[in-house]
Amino acid sequence: MKTKVLVILLIISLGFNLGIVLNFILNGRRTEPAEYSWHCANLRERFNLTPEQARILEAKRMEMQKKTQSIRDNLRSHRLELLRRLNDELADTMKLDSLLRTIAFSQYEIEKYVLMHMCEVRGILDDNQRLQFDKQMEDNLCPHNGHGCFNRHERR
Repeated sequence: MKTKVLVILLIISLGFNLGIVLNFILNGRRTEPAEYSWHCANLRERFNLTPEQARILEAKRMEMQKKTQSIRDNLRSHRLELLRRLNDELADTMKLDSLLRTIAFSQYEIEKYVLMHMCEVRGILDDNQRLQFDKQMEDNLCPHNGHGCFNRHERR
């Protein structure tokens, strides 16, 4: 009797484990790395971009990425320095203040470049595309806010 119960439990366990492994294998093949370029089919379709718009927008995106790369690298190194400082037993508050100011300024610079890039993008889009873009930005910048960051009449 014990042997029959153990065999049944073994078969159930084997089936369960096989199901998990197959799920990882099958879903793992479907996962594709996220593509963030304007050439990505998802963005082209969402904003109904022409090939010329996609080419211009991708060039602008690459330009913005190049401009901000050194700032992002500095920001990363300053954050690592901040983590090292947090492990010190006697934290030097003046050094921490200076480091936090540097981090905040680096984030400000990146945000400024991104905002300037967004303004350039808006200038390339037509009116319908611009409305879609504004809604996307609102959804990303003001999540869980009922999508009321901007009055609808302010979108022009």
